[in-house]
Amino acid sequence: MDVNQVFEISLNTTVVTEHPEESVLKNAVSILQRDIRKVVTSHGSKNEIILEKKEIANGEKDDDFTVHFVSQQRVEIVSATQLGLMYGVLSISRNVLKVDDFWYFMDKREKKAIKLFGIILTNI
Repeated sequence: MDVNQVFEISLNTTVVTEHPEESVLKNAVSILQRDIRKVVTSHGSKNEIILEKKEIANGEKDDDFTVHFVSQQRVEIVSATQLGLMYGVLSISRNVLKVDDFWYFMDKREKKAIKLFGIILTNI
């Protein structure tokens, strides 16, 4: 594993979007930031997870998303739709942070057991 291709999620990780006026994206930012604060205990380097709404090459608007490693300071979740970006956020919460999608409804509390999370992606 190349250390230069690891993005570490810490309490210093911020989640941002260029379209905070769109309610779905505003909620997606809040959800991922909340989940990070809920389970992460380490203060690593400052870095960002960017929610980026981008048209795909063939012009179709589906809810697919991709996660791009840009650098140790930046990861992008990219989709053509707001819903696709929300799916990307929930995927990071579920698969990386191990936060159950329905924790609130099941009255389940997440443990702050894991200090640092890494997303290992190849730079394409």
